[in-house]
Amino acid sequence: MRKNEFRTAGSYDELTGLFHRERFIEEVRRRLILNEESPFVLAVSDIRSFKLVNDTCGRDTGDRVLIRIAEMLRKEAPAKVCYARLEADHFACLLPMEQLDVGRIDELLRSFRVGSRESDPPLFLHVGLYEITDPSVPVPVMIDRARLAIASIRNEYETRIAWYDEKIRSGILFEQKLLRALPDALKRHEIQPYLQPQVDAEGKVIGAEALARWISPEMGFLSPGQFIPILERSGAIAQVDRNMWEEACVILKRWKERGREDLYLSVNLSMKDFCFLDLPEVFQSLTDRYGISRDRLRLEITETVFMQEPGSRMEVLERLRQAGFLLEMDDFGSGYSSLSLLKDMPVDILKIDMVFLDGTKSPERARRILKCVISLSDALGMGSLTEGVETVEQLKMLKEMGCRMFQGFYFDRPMKVSEFETRYLLTKKEAF
Repeated sequence: MRKNEFRTAGSYDELTGLFHRERFIEEVRRRLILNEESPFVLAVSDIRSFKLVNDTCGRDTGDRVLIRIAEMLRKEAPAKVCYARLEADHFACLLPMEQLDVGRIDELLRSFRVGSRESDPPLFLHVGLYEITDPSVPVPVMIDRARLAIASIRNEYETRIAWYDEKIRSGILFEQKLLRALPDALKRHEIQPYLQPQVDAEGKVIGAEALARWISPEMGFLSPGQFIPILERSGAIAQVDRNMWEEACVILKRWKERGREDLYLSVNLSMKDFCFLDLPEVFQSLTDRYGISRDRLRLEITETVFMQEPGSRMEVLERLRQAGFLLEMDDFGSGYSSLSLLKDMPVDILKIDMVFLDGTKSPERARRILKCVISLSDALGMGSLTEGVETVEQLKMLKEMGCRMFQGFYFDRPMKVSEFETRYLLTKKEAF
């Protein structure tokens, strides 16, 4: 580790000479006890992708960056402000609210660079602020709350500073409540598949996508946007997905017994499923147990699946395909890697979202690209399915482009399994 003039023992960080975490916590406690009037603010900083600096520029450069941040704190912080290097690239300071200058902090964050020259690349620093209204809250909790404020802007480049507020607190409490409720919700079948029909060019319902909905006695009806991101962050999505796959197999078995083996169900796979589950074993076991054809259970992925360990994940998908499952790529073209990966991805069907045409300044160009994507899928021996179809005009245009499978509100909304079966299974009703 790089040496410098600030290195001391005991209460101080070796590299920067600032308080270390434990000494900072003690000092914050002491100042809050002694304080009688002025409210305090706790600020915590974080460098976006600091590991990349160490990996690309070297550890010495990373150390120099940390030392420069410490020097900036010493120079810019008002007198008697308490500051520290908590660990790694995380710094913190405690200052009276009256001395907080958010504008100056923002200016410093935007001007900070890897080196001291103007030509050096910028570093993206974020700061989370926590107003201390209750001095009895443990200091580590205050630090965590400031970090949660950072988490709310972690993926933003323009916003550098965020306050911990009631919205963040409510979100945390809701997330904790949701995760606590999940095990019992799965046992009580509160998380159910809703089916949205998929149709062919003649209007015949050929299958459906199974979409998770959570109907909680306590929290009410929860849409996917309310619980799926939370489950994905925690990894608990794998439990829900596994449950949805089995529910889909139960439905397909019932349809088979009613003589409707012509229908399929499409189920979603998340990135975390590849981490926690042996997918070929799980799907083969499920279809064997329920006695359904593997091509009746379609597996839907997004390109985010390939953001980590693309080679091993393609291998898993190829094993699934060889076992007889059909693979669909959802939201094709919405990210950055679809075309570069397409030549190697073991995919049977491309799903294209109609939002591709929304909000563009060049609608004619967008339509030409959409037509090319549909033609590309044909040229590669893949099927194409357009979702988000809402009008007869859109349907007509897509059919003229060569698309033969569709999904969207124009045909029907996602609905309970019993409703889907009444509308389409028993009557063989066409969608349009």
